[in-house]
Amino acid sequence: MRPASCEQEPWFRACKQELAEIQEKVRQQTEREEAEANRDMVKKFADHLDKIRKESDKGTEALIRFLYAEYVPVESKVEVTDEMLKAGAVKKTLMKLSLIFHPDKNVNETKETQYFRGEIQKFLGIHIEKYK
Repeated sequence: MRPASCEQEPWFRACKQELAEIQEKVRQQTEREEAEANRDMVKKFADHLDKIRKESDKGTEALIRFLYAEYVPVESKVEVTDEMLKAGAVKKTLMKLSLIFHPDKNVNETKETQYFRGEIQKFLGIHIEKYK
């Protein structure tokens, strides 16, 4: 004997469709609220993000050198060597930077710092994808 299923019932499909529509509206509202909340941060960090974008456009090596020189915290600073930029080591170097700039790494940071780290993480993610 098979258990009864209501998935094919019209009322169930209508409820399922209604739920999907409500969830989509909530998702869109959340995105709008986050965009509004981030608007000030986008303005605040625009110059920094433009500099990072320019270095990113120059290539992976330029981005790595720039981030280590300008934005890596003092406790994580290392001298960028040619060894770190060799073909086999670039992905490892990018992954180290990714850990340094992960927005969830230090939950005690301000929302602004977490946002900025998240934006840097996006640039790193683009370059990491090239080495997969």
